[in-house]
Amino acid sequence: MQQIFFVDNGDHRIRPDREMGYRACCNATDTACPGGSIGAGTGATIGKIAGMQRAIKGGLGCYAVRKGELRIGALVAVKGHGTCGRFSR
Repeated sequence: MQQIFFVDNGDHRIRPDREMGYRACCNATDTACPGGSIGAGTGATIGKIAGMQRAIKGGLGCYAVRKGELRIGALVAVKGHGTCGRFSR
């Protein structure tokens, strides 16, 4: 299983562990989901194939919709090895 945890961006001494997972569950709410460089998105970057100097932050994002009794939600941790946008050659 591949994890979205990187030691080349952020503090390499911080490692996800059982306690962090437990705290995440305890802190779960039904309020708006924060996004960015938090939780599973901590340390995520995009575009490293062009070198770390050209990399940009990835992160955590979420979206949910409700139609009557139906509720659908998605939580996405984004990291990408490729490039973003157009690069001239």
